[in-house]
Amino acid sequence: MKKILFCASFFAILFILACGDSGDTTGLQAPNTSYLSSAEDEPSDFDSFSSSDFEVSSSSKEYTGSEYDVETKILTDLRDGQTYRTVDIGSQTWMAENLNFKTPKNSYCYDKKASNCEKYGRLYTWAAAMDSAGEWSLNGAGCGYDKTCSAVWPVRGVCPYGWHLPSYRELLTLIEATGGKSDAPARLKADSGWCCNGNGTDDYAFTALPAGDRESDGDYDDIRDNAFFWSSTESGNLAHTLFLSSFDITLTVFNTFFKDNGFSVRCLKDTPNKKSSSSTTVESSSSMATEHIEVTTGTFTDKRDNQTYKTVIIDRQMWMAQNLNYETAKSFCYNNDPANCEKYGRLYTWGAAMDSAGKWSYNGKNCGYRNWNCSPTYPVRGICPEGWHLPDTTEFNRLFFAIGKRAVIGKMLKSTSDWNSGSEGLDSYSFSVLPSGYKLYNPDHYGGEGGYAYLWSSFEAYIAYFDSRDKVEILDFGKDKAFSVRCLKEVPIELLSSSSDDVESSSSSEDFESSSSAEDVESSSSAEDVESSSSAEDVESSSSAEDVESSSSENGEIITGTSSSQAD
Repeated sequence: MKKILFCASFFAILFILACGDSGDTTGLQAPNTSYLSSAEDEPSDFDSFSSSDFEVSSSSKEYTGSEYDVETKILTDLRDGQTYRTVDIGSQTWMAENLNFKTPKNSYCYDKKASNCEKYGRLYTWAAAMDSAGEWSLNGAGCGYDKTCSAVWPVRGVCPYGWHLPSYRELLTLIEATGGKSDAPARLKADSGWCCNGNGTDDYAFTALPAGDRESDGDYDDIRDNAFFWSSTESGNLAHTLFLSSFDITLTVFNTFFKDNGFSVRCLKDTPNKKSSSSTTVESSSSMATEHIEVTTGTFTDKRDNQTYKTVIIDRQMWMAQNLNYETAKSFCYNNDPANCEKYGRLYTWGAAMDSAGKWSYNGKNCGYRNWNCSPTYPVRGICPEGWHLPDTTEFNRLFFAIGKRAVIGKMLKSTSDWNSGSEGLDSYSFSVLPSGYKLYNPDHYGGEGGYAYLWSSFEAYIAYFDSRDKVEILDFGKDKAFSVRCLKEVPIELLSSSSDDVESSSSSEDFESSSSAEDVESSSSAEDVESSSSAEDVESSSSAEDVESSSSENGEIITGTSSSQAD
């Protein structure tokens, strides 16, 4: 039974490693199907559609209408006469109840009880949610289990006319508008009906209900515990969802599940075209089109060791534009050559990247190899400088969606040099992904330099994976392997118009731990995550001036910054 979450349990990840010396350029092979995908081919302006973007079907059923009363915020679906409350949140208008339209097949009442449909709405397979049969529009036609498709956004799917199945990005916009990942879950969940003290505050009258799900084998599960909402964005034989849980009031997860599961549907009102004249599409020398995105570059100094890194702001995310090179236990220079640390940054095990020892914060404590008691609190600072954090998979996907075209994301993010001949990137956004390779846990084997880049996330050892292709994938790899780290910070919207030299890290002493605190630094006798202190390579001394600072140390700061409009 799928109690908490993830379809990763359905995959056995196969690592095919090439034989050869430590300088080989063979990468860790990706599984045949990615668990979380990079961006699909959605429009760059997700909130803006012209009338020509809508229904393309010639079927008379397509225009079976709906009525919407703006004053009472009531939507009437004229296909069956059912009515739904709606709510305005930010720039979006959402149904405030789960859809309960009965399709000819592949929609269900939980436990086959009509009363559950009345209370929670119906559960739909992804094909039914997308209207794979093309009954109401052709935008999602042919999109179903065991097949991939080229959906045309917005996808009306099973929704009433004038409304559509939200994309991954539109769900993300909802979360951002209601307080972000830490606050949105409680604010969106109903104030009753959730198990185990998991009720929300329903601040926005969205009233998310724990409708549970229908498993692919026909079993029903998770009612009163979890809520799953389909998006119109697919990832191979999986599709993206928004997940809310009763077991963690702060947990919001954007995840992928098999398309033959039965989940809830919330429809989103179509939005007229409101594109500004400054948002234009250009074509690069590689014939790959994208929207203009404002990119602000700068530099940042990590006061722990005074190293300076380039930075770039893309879609309100400030990223380090270089791999982290802060020395800590279980971090390595490629081929044990310090020159490679200067060039590529260090390679970290997942435990080191998460700061499993709790040296800098508690958020990723105990998250390491062979430790199953890991319950990170997001965002996870990990090994990053104060005010920065290790990105989760949602934040990687947000970066990818900002760029747009799935097929060219890697090309636009990869550096223009150091990759093997023919696989260089365009570095269109000054993100400069380098082919820094990897290190295996045993033997002391390095590989992939020149051909592969792996960037850790804070979510269960998932990585952003780049290779000689132009696509990007998010995949699950072993926590004992050593990969690169890029740190991230959210930029307050009021500072986006300012030069990046005006943006500084937080000076909160609560986030910056003193090395003298017995609570903050784990004993070197911890069997799981911190090796014996006799290992010079694996364990840092708490007295190391390079690695441990007192809470009175200055924070890192943005030193310089320039802004430019980037497109590929």
